[in-house]
Amino acid sequence: MSKRRGNVPLMEKTPAQVSFAPGVIAECQRVLRVANPALFSMSAVTYHAGFRRLDDRFSSWLHSTFQQQILPGLLDAVRCGGDEKGRELLECDARILRSATDLLRNGSGRAGRLLLRQGVPAGVKCLQRVRAAAESGTVEAHLATIFGARCGIFSIGERTAALAYVYLELRTGAPDWHDGHFHEKLTDASEVIGQFFDREEGSCRFAERRTHG
Repeated sequence: MSKRRGNVPLMEKTPAQVSFAPGVIAECQRVLRVANPALFSMSAVTYHAGFRRLDDRFSSWLHSTFQQQILPGLLDAVRCGGDEKGRELLECDARILRSATDLLRNGSGRAGRLLLRQGVPAGVKCLQRVRAAAESGTVEAHLATIFGARCGIFSIGERTAALAYVYLELRTGAPDWHDGHFHEKLTDASEVIGQFFDREEGSCRFAERRTHG
């Protein structure tokens, strides 16, 4: 498993949590300029704030749709993009589809195909392969797959890519929120992302002990 964990100082790990560095919104915006040139053409993807109980809606989305359905596939896509593994990227998209709710399947697929239509960086065969499969209708091309792969291609670290994805969902799903509200929600997201990596690294250590025990 890749050991890449980020190439910008967005989050520094502490024993129990991930602390939030200043300038995180500006950094997420930088990532989106590189990895999602279709941002301003996108409507809401899987997070829709609505007009009531905004905090409850976000917490539910963060701990169910994002943490359970999007984040694992997004990180796999970052790793596939960084290593330019086209077949594995197609498999990653298929795994997201198998676990997807209708909202994730429809909103994420629509946004992912929109991002693909913005073009593929020259010489990047893994995304060319996904685009050809999407055009033939054999893959869904979820946003997590395409955005994650682009982050990997441009050497954007996994934690940074994950937090930038949450910011993307907030920008499209709650466009009237201000930066202070975004900052609050990204702080919550950083804790969830940190916990995911803690569990993943704990599982790796356990597997190593069993292998060498």
